[in-house]
Amino acid sequence: MKELYNSVTYYGISQIIKNYANFPDSIPLPVGIQHGWTVFPGKDDARFESVENWYWSKEIEQKYREKFDGLNTRVVGAPFLYLLKIMNYSELPLSQRKGSIVFPSHSSALIGMECDFSEYADMLDRLPDEYKPITVCIYHLDRDKSLDKPFLEKGFEVVTNGTNLYETNFLKNYVFNTQTKKYAFSNQMTSALLFASAMGLTSFFYGPTFSTKSSDPNYQGIDYTKHHRQWESQYSKYFAFPDCNLAEQQKLVARELGKEQILLPSEMNTVLWSLVLKQPYLIKLLKQWLKKWVGQSTLKSKL
Repeated sequence: MKELYNSVTYYGISQIIKNYANFPDSIPLPVGIQHGWTVFPGKDDARFESVENWYWSKEIEQKYREKFDGLNTRVVGAPFLYLLKIMNYSELPLSQRKGSIVFPSHSSALIGMECDFSEYADMLDRLPDEYKPITVCIYHLDRDKSLDKPFLEKGFEVVTNGTNLYETNFLKNYVFNTQTKKYAFSNQMTSALLFASAMGLTSFFYGPTFSTKSSDPNYQGIDYTKHHRQWESQYSKYFAFPDCNLAEQQKLVARELGKEQILLPSEMNTVLWSLVLKQPYLIKLLKQWLKKWVGQSTLKSKL
């Protein structure tokens, strides 16, 4: 059955949670789940109709509770950390890792991004040999716009984690694309930097400045570019190139990903089943089933 909340399907998140918790794939998750690193509480991850909203860290959960009064919340850690547990991930020895993976600033369906990727390609090309070979992981929407061209012209390998936002293996592909590297780069404060650090890479904030423009009707009046500048001011020091403090970086990453809040599989399974029995969830599930049944009945009557 289709998930009740669209955002839990981003990047394969719902599948990760269900696999980890041994929860039936046929039952929609009873929760909304934070889908990406943020310091800005947004409406997309605040669902009052959900019996609970799950967040990565104590800090971001508190921000959501303060901004959205009455929101039911729980801190469980980032789905990416659960994926690493499912995969029994362990970082490769340094002798088996080399070069860098780069995650350029990216667009989304409703937020456009403008950046001089030719300048970025030049900056990467000038990096010392210690950081090479370089692989550029470009977001599918930007690849579709041929924004990977400057990197290809420099001879860099270009990959993507998925062809769309809903690809089940999106985050698993991220692991495969990243695990053989020593370093990660991005010119955007992004989940990709945190995930790379959690995998044992050294992550750097490095590259040309970008700007954004939103067409999201839910967020009219918000200056996303200003938001990113504030975010960079707050966090970029932990990812400073080339001399970041790796211990401080990993400490920050553990906090932002909610490493200490990770549940055991049995604990998550128990929580999910307890929420499935909540009346608001059962009502929403019934409405979805009735909508599907009526739609199928209408279709059959036309045949």
